[in-house]
Amino acid sequence: MNGLRGYMHVVRDFILREYARNTLEATERAEDARRRMTPAEIITLIVYLTALIVSHLWLPHLQSSAPRVLVALLPLPPIVLIVTLSVRRVLALDELQRRIELVALSVVAVSTWLCCLTCWLLQHAGMSMPSLSLGFLAMMALYGVARRWAQRHYA
Repeated sequence: MNGLRGYMHVVRDFILREYARNTLEATERAEDARRRMTPAEIITLIVYLTALIVSHLWLPHLQSSAPRVLVALLPLPPIVLIVTLSVRRVLALDELQRRIELVALSVVAVSTWLCCLTCWLLQHAGMSMPSLSLGFLAMMALYGVARRWAQRHYA
């Protein structure tokens, strides 16, 4: 009887180990697929980059205000689509990943608001400020740092 029980325990342990290994591998594959950019996101980023370049090149050559406004707002629809795709991606995550994203975005939002307020106050004091393009690069870098910090915090 002891030999049969021992054999059953060995078989049960083997099945549990294989199930756990397969579950972990499936979870890792799913996470890798979620981290990759979808074709819609890639196309949207290419359209955004194109609209940004076109807007930047055309603006100096336009004289009247209506076409200038339209060309200046040309990158806005791809930006709205990028935000929509980003929200969909976050909603597809589990609760822990959502919390990590929320913390990272909160840190970026508050930091950006404080930096913009500081720059605005310094401009009113008569100081010249760098281009907003640097702010966008800083936001991306800060998002990466904040996301990494949040992942470590919840690990």
